[in-house]
Amino acid sequence: MFSPKRTALYLAIGAISLAAADATAGCKTLASGAQFCASYIPGSVICQGVLSGINPNDGAEGFCDVSNPLVGTPTGTVFCAKPPKKVGQTPDCHRHYSNDSDDDDDANTGPHQQGDCWVIPNQLVPTPDDTVPQSTDFVQPVKKKTFRFSLEVDVPPNPALDAICLASNPAFPNFVSYTPNAFLGTMSVDHTFGSSFESCSITEQCVLNGNIYTCTPFASSGC
Repeated sequence: MFSPKRTALYLAIGAISLAAADATAGCKTLASGAQFCASYIPGSVICQGVLSGINPNDGAEGFCDVSNPLVGTPTGTVFCAKPPKKVGQTPDCHRHYSNDSDDDDDANTGPHQQGDCWVIPNQLVPTPDDTVPQSTDFVQPVKKKTFRFSLEVDVPPNPALDAICLASNPAFPNFVSYTPNAFLGTMSVDHTFGSSFESCSITEQCVLNGNIYTCTPFASSGC
């Protein structure tokens, strides 16, 4: 399992609001009265945080640490692609899920094609410690009364996963992404206001149910 490090790896950033249909959020109130809410949606793992009730001149920094589930063998959906036509080109695979049933890539239907990719559900991950890195984001000053951050934890190149793709369908030999069926996630926020500083971390155990993650509180720190 990963040791919690705040390291910027394979990062995609966006300002995305939390939606109850997409995630189960956990919230904590900080000493300053600000509230921090953390949630997760399927993708590789998309971590979303909201710090509300703050001053527009405050500073904030958001983090997401993802590791293997505490119990059970790490499994998930592997997305495979055809060789790219251009250098740096990557298919989107329709892997960012929606509430539409035909976007539920983790259905137990066996390997199948969706969008530009070959999808293999419930795949055992051969080297889990190499496939789920941490992500981090820094934004300061906030300039609003609510600070939102969205971090997508992506998976680094992995020859073992390329081999899984090739064996499943030679026409789609390139590993693109991996969505875990379960994981332990920690989202943190650092809040600077005036000459004061506070930090809050929320850790949840998350399990994929259909096309949403159901997360239960595991631990919290500083809030």
